[in-house]
Amino acid sequence: TNVETDSVSVIEVRDDHGGDVADKLAEINVGNEPRFVSLHPDDSEAYVSNAADGTVSVIALAGANAFSVVDEITVGTEPRGCAITPNGLRLYVANQTEGTVTAIDVATKAVLGTVNVGGQPVALAITNDGDADDTDERVFVTEFYAELIPGGPGEGFDTGKQGVVHVFSVGNPGSPVRITLSP
Repeated sequence: TNVETDSVSVIEVRDDHGGDVADKLAEINVGNEPRFVSLHPDDSEAYVSNAADGTVSVIALAGANAFSVVDEITVGTEPRGCAITPNGLRLYVANQTEGTVTAIDVATKAVLGTVNVGGQPVALAITNDGDADDTDERVFVTEFYAELIPGGPGEGFDTGKQGVVHVFSVGNPGSPVRITLSP
């Protein structure tokens, strides 16, 4: 992503013969302040979170519309990290200042709902157990800022803070489980 120019560059890193290259294939204008990119498992589309717009740009990577924005999806406030399920059915987007994660149906580009995780979510990872069922996968969401450890040594010490990760199921997001990490 190119935050200053509100664009995304597509770079070929390997040629048809497997040789290493670094060729810029396209620069695509997207929304304001693009931050993160997630690729569909079949490489047909890329999804770009646009922090200032609260949107996700959908870019076609193949076919007649290759290297162009084919859709814009409104998500939450200041979207950052995005990740797609292993079979390409759902896209999740972390809305940093809103404290939520938006779930999107990739086929219809419709927002399915929002999961409240609190804090300032910034990055996402989704498990892959190798089967054809995305509903049994889990979404891991990291918070940007660490939090003070209750009863700990305080703000001025590295050991006074702990990281936070939230986990929920693709099939049943319900109430996310909160995991704290050592300082």
